[in-house]
Amino acid sequence: MTREEIDRALKAQAAENVRLAGALLEMDTHPGHQLLRDAALTGLTARRWSTASVEMAVLWAQFTAHRRLVEQAQRVRDRRIRPTPADLDEVARLLTTPVVELDADRLPVDGPGPVAETVGLTTLVDRMNASYAQVIDVLTAADRAWTAIAGHLDPLTMRLHEAEQLATVLGAHRNEVERIAGLVGQIRRTGLTDPLGTDATALTELDADLDAIIADLTELDRVRRGFDTRLERLAFRLTELASARGEAGQLAATVRTKIADPGLEPLPDDYTDLRLRLEELRATRRPGRWQQLAAAADELELATADALTAVRQHIDALNGLLERRSELRGRLDAFRAKARQLGHAEDLDLTALHKAARDALYVAPCDLAVATVAVNRYSEAVRERTGVPSSRRPADQKEPR
Repeated sequence: MTREEIDRALKAQAAENVRLAGALLEMDTHPGHQLLRDAALTGLTARRWSTASVEMAVLWAQFTAHRRLVEQAQRVRDRRIRPTPADLDEVARLLTTPVVELDADRLPVDGPGPVAETVGLTTLVDRMNASYAQVIDVLTAADRAWTAIAGHLDPLTMRLHEAEQLATVLGAHRNEVERIAGLVGQIRRTGLTDPLGTDATALTELDADLDAIIADLTELDRVRRGFDTRLERLAFRLTELASARGEAGQLAATVRTKIADPGLEPLPDDYTDLRLRLEELRATRRPGRWQQLAAAADELELATADALTAVRQHIDALNGLLERRSELRGRLDAFRAKARQLGHAEDLDLTALHKAARDALYVAPCDLAVATVAVNRYSEAVRERTGVPSSRRPADQKEPR
């Protein structure tokens, strides 16, 4: 080798030693190293760390041997301003020939002892690079695994505490919450001692299970917090129902005195049953029953709304009968005025038809079917006397109101 080649080789090995020093320092301060070094490891992590820790010790020993030889070569090169051929040969030997003696464990042999192989500095650096990559892979994998586990465990533990409190207050999902708590505790223990052997996806599944439980518990808690208000609202609706039923009863009595055979079915007596169901809800209000109580309250609200609707429809039907009678009376009076306006006040046939219609309408109770027929006969007779039968009336000619 020429002096320039030797100087370049020496400079390259010195740069490699500086790089290796920085890499090994990074390896020693790696978060994964801090985690594995201080933990009581088990399982896969213990096995991989056992191998990696040996590799780290070998790396430091080989690095020390590499530095010692590079420094030795530098000292030989610096002996003279103008090195002799012997000096250059010595430097070349140290840099390019197998000079590092290694035992069976790949540790540099320092002093007398069995030598398994002898390698050059370049080969030594290549081996150190490969070993370093293996060690960093273990350290990084352990750090990532623990970070993933801790990233799930911390928020999961907080939410688990929330779920435990709600489950205790509500008396619901306690077994499910205890199951998840047990699994979380188990994963926490194995995650600390064997992060590489712990399946973090199990935490994702537990997250999903806990989400569903907390959602249900939150809904039950909403039911619990608003249950008294809901019962008050139900009681008010039942008061409305009772009032509507009273109104319907009074109106039905009026209709029965004024309308013969109204043809309406009597209202079912559902108020008493609904009131008893409300009292039962109040009596069974206790932890552990919020799901059943919420369902029962839903059913009671629906039944009360249906009952109110039925009563109001019944009232509308009763009012419709009275309105029908009033409408027939209005039509009769209007056609009577029309007949007089046209000069038929003394028409005996019209007078008789009017009397029949009036007698049918102004009697209590009134038969609406009979009265409707009588009013129609009278109105048709009035139309006939106008000369325009009802079937041929102009579109703009309206009946008298």
